[in-house]
Amino acid sequence: MQQTKDLVIAYECINAIGNALELKAMLLEVLMAFGTQSGALGAAYFEAKEGEYRLLVKVGSYEAFQPELGREALERAYGVTTLDSLYQLSLAVQNDLLLLVYDASRAHIDRIGTMFAGFRRKLMISVNACRGVEQIQELNEQLEERVQTSVRLMREQEKMLIGQSKLATMGEMMSMIAHQWRQPITTIGMVANNLIFDLQMSEMRSDDMIKELEVIDAQVHHLAKTIDDFRNFFRPDKEKESFTLQEVIDDTLKILLRSFDNNGIAIMIEGNGGYTLRSYKNEMIQVLLNLFGNAKDALLEAKSPNPCVTVRFDEDEERIIIAVCDNGPGVDEGIADRIFEPYFSTKSEQNGTGLGLYMSNAIVQKHIGGTLDFINTYPGVCFRVLIDKKSSGAAHEI
Repeated sequence: MQQTKDLVIAYECINAIGNALELKAMLLEVLMAFGTQSGALGAAYFEAKEGEYRLLVKVGSYEAFQPELGREALERAYGVTTLDSLYQLSLAVQNDLLLLVYDASRAHIDRIGTMFAGFRRKLMISVNACRGVEQIQELNEQLEERVQTSVRLMREQEKMLIGQSKLATMGEMMSMIAHQWRQPITTIGMVANNLIFDLQMSEMRSDDMIKELEVIDAQVHHLAKTIDDFRNFFRPDKEKESFTLQEVIDDTLKILLRSFDNNGIAIMIEGNGGYTLRSYKNEMIQVLLNLFGNAKDALLEAKSPNPCVTVRFDEDEERIIIAVCDNGPGVDEGIADRIFEPYFSTKSEQNGTGLGLYMSNAIVQKHIGGTLDFINTYPGVCFRVLIDKKSSGAAHEI
């Protein structure tokens, strides 16, 4: 009977680990599961900071945790100290401490401590993953400050604007990486859950373990490929290359599709993207990222029903046309003649630098061989990249 209860406790507790990428939210769920399932009076997580312990989260009615008394757990599976008539159970998560206080027998404490010590590695991985996301968010804030500094410098040299505009989008890139990683990390956590539970139940066969490990390996490769996709965007273009319009759209969607999905914005593609250009592919992607980003911001701000962005491929006798259209509020006619001016933005100071459309227009004119314009479609707006067939070396459809 006791073994069955312990297995239930283990199952519920291990399922609570890694269910969120925000550190405090994840730890709160862990503490609630650990404390409730094991009968603790209270549970707390202390972060090691500059030789001291700082309380991050706690649950339960108990308040007088003693993290300094838990240091013995740093070099042991777990530690137990007495607090008057109570026991404090300490688990080390790298240099941090997870503390639980019980009004129970020492035998109960030792049984729970042995069980929870088996979860430390998974908890450590989850804590590190959450801190990695926090570092990305901190990097976002730092990048926003760098962009503001760069904007003042770029007034003197237009050549610097193209390079610095990539920095302006990097904060959003970090957020997109977090979105791309969330599902694979969750899958890895679930598979690890299954492995640990099956091992505890003594039901694991070698064939089943290999299959589960292959799932983890596939997810790790997916994470690595995501990083490669983002890294390729930041690779500087040195020479012109041949690429199709569809390839440019596909590479752009690799970067931003998950962000659009998470915001409930549909993406549709119309027409044939088989035309081949000889130009600077990454700069073309940069233009499209700006257009997609502006469309997403407009749709979210306006809370448009059934938000959608449509990419349309078209042509006439002299030009290839790529249109990025949304069903949002469109461009206010009162500012229509200013939207391509440098430093002009309808967004808040925090969310816009006023360089996106200006730089996109400059890139299309000076590097792609075309022009950028827009047409209000009521509802919505279409921003069109008009590429001259002769200057871009465009080939017929393939």
